[in-house]
Amino acid sequence: MNKIVRKLIKVFSFNYWYALYVRRKYGITVSPDVNLSIRGKFIVGKDISIGRFSNILVAENSSLTIGDDVWINDNCHIETCSGQSIKIGARTTLQSRCQIRGDVIIENDVLFAPNVFISSGSHLYSYIPELKIREQDKSYKDNHGIYYSKQITIGEDSWLGINVVVMPGVTIKKCCVVGSNSVVTKDFDVGSILVGTPAKKIKSRFQ
Repeated sequence: MNKIVRKLIKVFSFNYWYALYVRRKYGITVSPDVNLSIRGKFIVGKDISIGRFSNILVAENSSLTIGDDVWINDNCHIETCSGQSIKIGARTTLQSRCQIRGDVIIENDVLFAPNVFISSGSHLYSYIPELKIREQDKSYKDNHGIYYSKQITIGEDSWLGINVVVMPGVTIKKCCVVGSNSVVTKDFDVGSILVGTPAKKIKSRFQ
């Protein structure tokens, strides 16, 4: 009897039908608990899975592209702002609680451990130092038409460990490994193995 009741609850729940709608419209598998808000361009490949309580937010005049065979685990947050784009390459995996925001290129076969944070934007504190931080952010937008942002690129076949942070404007080239709890503040070459805050190269994968 309990199984029948649970099935009826599932079938008549909004979230159940919402997940079916997303699957039919976009061809992707999502948990019924996913928050999907698409106002801009949303381009998806095949065999994409998005886990429970994840947020996928695509603003107007922005785009999100997800390649084939991408797996996004529970409680992840992916968000664009107007004038920006995020691209997630094929066979990339995001573990729980990863956040990707702004203007970001992630190439194919990238591995994210839990809690990775990547954002192309940041609050400004020295743009007009005499102003409060929120006022500096607004002044930058008024002067440039968009909020401060510098594109981030993560190269193919790279692996970012748990709690890694990648700062605006950084390019991590292909085949890199970033150790747990590292903060990447500058560009690194192919095959670099990085650790620390700020991250430093300790060796190469190919030596």
